[in-house]
Amino acid sequence: MDPERNSIIWQGTPSHYSNLESYLFWTLELLVTLFFLSWNDPQWKQWQTSIPTDVLSVIIVFLLALPVWKLISNYLVIHYTNYQLTTERLITSTGIMSRSHDELELYRIKDYQVEEPFFQRLFSLGNIVLETSDKSHPILSLLAVKNPRGIRDVIRERVEILRTSKGVREIDH
Repeated sequence: MDPERNSIIWQGTPSHYSNLESYLFWTLELLVTLFFLSWNDPQWKQWQTSIPTDVLSVIIVFLLALPVWKLISNYLVIHYTNYQLTTERLITSTGIMSRSHDELELYRIKDYQVEEPFFQRLFSLGNIVLETSDKSHPILSLLAVKNPRGIRDVIRERVEILRTSKGVREIDH
């Protein structure tokens, strides 16, 4: 096997800035819950005591556990997503406990799009959306990557090289 045949050109992960809105929302929800739990207003205390203790405990645990769970799960999903561009394939690895590795042959890519949402642009990030002829992934997105235009250009260059070397042509019907 030729060592140059499948060497890594680029690898990366989505940025955690892609979850910025979610992180802010769940942190705010957690802070609001903690604020109301520590509030010493007599009317608030009276309302708290009017609810049965076991019901109040369930509500408090839910209001504290949900944002913590969402913050941790959002972090882990991003942390355990990896992209790897080789000379012939784009490999996406996802999963926390169980891992999934999806490979896309580069010559199957038909179209490229770079999206730069406002919050991502602030941090020089963007999404690369690839339209492919692959049955399992007709649309593949690389989310919140640094230098999305540069990566898109590298992918495009590799696609053209592979199509030429393999004699592959895209036919639309």
